[in-house]
Order: sequence, then C-alpha cells, then structure tokens
Amino acid sequence: MRSLNIKAKAKLVSVVKRVSHKSLIHIIVDHLSSSPKIASYQKLFLLGIHNDLESDYQKMISLSIVHLFALSGMHITALLNILNNLLSYLLSQKKASVLTRFLLGMYVFSIPYNISLWRAYFMLFHDYFKKYLNSLDFLSLLVMISLIYNPFILFNLSFIFSYFIYLIVLLTKNLKYSFVSVYLSSIPIILSVNYSIYPFSFVLGCLLVPFIKYFYLLTVLLLFIPFVQYLLIIFINIFDSILKSSYSLSHEMIFGKPNLLFIGIYYFLLAQIIIRQQLKKTIHRHLLCCLSLLIIFNFYSNYKFYAEVTMIDVGQGDCTFIRLPFDQGNYLIDTGGDRNYDIALNRVIPYLKSRGVKRLDTVFISHYDYDHSGALDSLKKHFDVREVIDKPFKERKKKDFSISCLTVETKSKEKNDKSNILYMTLFNVHYLFTGDISSEVEKALANKYRSLNVDILKVPHHGSKYSSSVALFEMIHPKAALIGVGRNNKYHHPSSLVLKRLKERGILTLRTDRDSNITIIHYRKHYYIFR
Repeated sequence: MRSLNIKAKAKLVSVVKRVSHKSLIHIIVDHLSSSPKIASYQKLFLLGIHNDLESDYQKMISLSIVHLFALSGMHITALLNILNNLLSYLLSQKKASVLTRFLLGMYVFSIPYNISLWRAYFMLFHDYFKKYLNSLDFLSLLVMISLIYNPFILFNLSFIFSYFIYLIVLLTKNLKYSFVSVYLSSIPIILSVNYSIYPFSFVLGCLLVPFIKYFYLLTVLLLFIPFVQYLLIIFINIFDSILKSSYSLSHEMIFGKPNLLFIGIYYFLLAQIIIRQQLKKTIHRHLLCCLSLLIIFNFYSNYKFYAEVTMIDVGQGDCTFIRLPFDQGNYLIDTGGDRNYDIALNRVIPYLKSRGVKRLDTVFISHYDYDHSGALDSLKKHFDVREVIDKPFKERKKKDFSISCLTVETKSKEKNDKSNILYMTLFNVHYLFTGDISSEVEKALANKYRSLNVDILKVPHHGSKYSSSVALFEMIHPKAALIGVGRNNKYHHPSSLVLKRLKERGILTLRTDRDSNITIIHYRKHYYIFR
C-alpha cells in the first residue's frame, strides 16, 4: 500500500468572523426579567434551571413540593390551554390543536432535557390514537420506546417518579380521594431521594397546586407583557413567606433509605388499596397496614441490632461515622470540609439521613484544619449535635464500646501534630484514628506506648509521605488501613511510599477516592468490610 504524499499543511491564522445561531432557549433567556429574583423563578419554571435558587430549592426538596416547580404535566397542560385558546380565534379547532402541539414541541426540545416534560408532551398525542390505544397502553408504549432508546434510564429516579406517579394518576383518576393514593404511592420514592418525610408536605402540596398554576402562568406572560412583573413580585413574596414558615414549623421525620423488602410490601399493600377502591370495598385495614409498615421501618432504621463504622467519602478530608447497636450512640470523628461547597449538605447529611440517624451524641474533632472540621457548623444546623470534643479527654465506655485519647509530648510546632489521636474498641476490634500527625509524633507515640493492639488504622494525614513511618508499623500491626483522600488531589495523596509500606505488610488498603464510602459492620464477634 502506497503512503500518501503530503504536499503542505494548513493552519488557522485568525478568526475573521464568528456567527452564532440563536436557539429558542437563548431567545427566552434574552426576554427574562432584569430582576435577578424574578429571573431565577422564570428559569425554574420555563427552563427547569434551579442554580440561582439553590437554598430555596433545597427547602422545596425537603418539603417534598419540588415536583410542583419541576416542569411536568401540570405546566404543559396549562401552556397547551393558553395556546389553544389563543389560536382558536384565528384557526379552526383542529388546525389550532396541531399548531399548538407543534409549538410546544419546539419549546420542549429546545430547553434542557426533562423526563417529566417529555412524558407529558408525548402523552398529548394520545388524542390521535384513542381508537386504538387507551391511556395505559399509550403510557406503556412510551415506556418501551424510552427503554429501547436508553435501557439504563430504568435506574433514573426521575424517570421512575414521573412515569410511575402518572400511572397511579391514571389508575385512580375515577376514584374518590385519588390524591391520597397518589401521595401514598410517592412515599417510597421520596424516601429514596430525601430519606425523610415532612408530614405537613401533603397538605401543603394540595393547598399550593392552584397557587403554583397562576405562578407559572405569570412567568410565561412576563415574556410578552412587562407590567406582569409587579404581580409576579407579589406571588414571589407570598411564596417566600409560605416556604420559610412551612420549613420552620414542619417536623422532619427521618426514616432512612428504604430497602427492596419494604418497597415490595408497601406497593403490594397500595395495589390492594387501589383494587379495593375500584371494587368499592373498605380500605381502612390496608391503610392501617401501610401506616404500621412505615412505623416498623422507622423503628428498624433507628434500632439496628448491629454496629457500624463508616469512613464517609468527603473528598480530600476525613469523616468517620460510628453507630452503636439499638440506638445506644451515634458518633462522628471529624466532619470533612470543602471551601468551594457545603460538604455537609452534599455528602455527610445525606449519608446520615440514609442510615436513619436523627442525632449525633458526640462529634470528635481531631484538629481544626478545614478538611477535618469545616462542615461542623452546617451539621449543627441540621442535626441535634449534643456534644463537640476537640481536646484530650478521659476514656468513655459503654457496653462493648470504649474510646480514649492518646497523648504524647513533642517539640513540633506544626498544628497537624496537635491532632487528637483516638483509640477506639468496638466488640473487641481496635481502631486507631490518627488525624494528620507526622512521623515525629508517630515516633513519640511508639516510644510511649511501645505496642498497641490495632486492627483497623485510619492512615495519618491522608497517606502523606511525611507520615505512616516505619516506627508506626513497628508499634501496630493492623489488618486493614482506611485512607480518606480526594480524587486526583493536588497533594498526590496517598504517597506511593506509604502504599508500598502497607502492601509489604499485607495490610488491606481501602481508599475513599476509589472505594467511596467504606463501611465496617460489627455483629457480635465478627466484622465485615463493605465498599
């Protein structure tokens, strides 16, 4: 085969002119209000973008009313009615209907992808297939097409929530108090996302539906009628007041992340309720069973019969959660911290809620580097933190559990070397939490204690080459080592030297950058490591 004879190479010298094509989304953004507050709600309602409303959006999620603001069937139906009514004055009903769906399609496919919005839009075409397919058949067809196009969408909670809730709506639309069945059907999905329920959210959601419809219509009209802005300001102020008062008055019930057994039994009972409603039979017994199941699940999430120790993945930082069996105690050693975003709100709190934790008895702070303590203030806002210990303390004991602080004297002036060193025993398994101590402190520790029985080691200073010295491993002989470290961190932790030392000694090495959350379950005399 002859090779190509390249005569010359071309290269870009300069850009003469740049021409950009304006899509519908750019046109919408250009016509948003000049007021940042109003524009943020317009983005939320019209484009499904909530970046400018992060604080309020988190409250909406917590109160389980975020679906009222997420683009869905309610909004697409409202927009459909507006366009249909306007176009009916100019065109026949049939032509207006076709043009309306065409214009809605341009809108739906121009803004950021939204599963609920796409589902709602495609369901509008069911009118053309009524002779051949009923609503359930048409919804099933959409599900199959979605799965053929992307089989992995089945694992998307937004997909499940959108299609499943709409399925329940179709099944119960002719039943009395159908909204109750719809709300009950959403509880396992809400728990899978939030791990908690605000009981008041059901009443709040029902009361807000008509308010949100007008709220949405005003954000649309503002694109064309400027003076609507004054009405919209009133609506935003009213909603802010409702949101703040509801969030402060509502009591959060933390359940934890539901398992498949709970979900299966719950939806079996819900199916029985819907069937009995259709047969016009009493449902009180089945409703009571649903309520009992929720109570049992809540009780189980709090009073587990095993203990657990979890190094939570907080990036480049340390945070370890300890829970004793039967709700005897919940402890945290360090909190993690990131100056760029709230690590507590994004990592620590969701994990604790997923485990059904309602309080923290004690938070131990090894030292006040931000990556070890930065999330403390945020944790205090969301949990009942009963005690914070950041200084050496006397040994604390409970049945099968003890924790103490190891103290050494060094001449080091580094604040990392002032880290509290914690020695914990849980069901005869011994842990050593070393903070960010250096090799100098490790030598002092070895000189004082000579030998320590350690099964699980929290590797000092995220695996820095200035720690985890030979002196440390002459004093302890752990079976497993845990390293709290961020992915592709700028410090290049953990050091290859430290990893080599761990490997040479046959120590199982687990890292949060590769293994994410690392959990050790203690049941009687045995313990099991999950990653």
